[in-house]
Amino acid sequence: MIITGDRLYPDGSFIKRLNQEDYRFILVVKERNHKALFEEFRALPQQQHEIQAEKITHCFHWAKGHVLNKTHTDCQVNVLEYWENPHTVWEKCRAVLTYENNWIN
Repeated sequence: MIITGDRLYPDGSFIKRLNQEDYRFILVVKERNHKALFEEFRALPQQQHEIQAEKITHCFHWAKGHVLNKTHTDCQVNVLEYWENPHTVWEKCRAVLTYENNWIN
């Protein structure tokens, strides 16, 4: 079973419970609510990939094993950051966003 949830669910206690029950999960996470997670995510190496389809560029950044927050340092998650826009050059990818979201699992 895979549990999905919006930005209200990425809490250390909830994630620990999901792991105890051996559930997989995909949860929306917002940078404004998880500053420490995103500080670490931005500071450490990430994988990245770009797909150009028609006039939209799909940009992906991801990394494994990040600490969820300073309260739950024993709770590690994987982070996926995605955005799309009408640009075709990676350096300008975040210039004009048409969609952006972040997930953890």
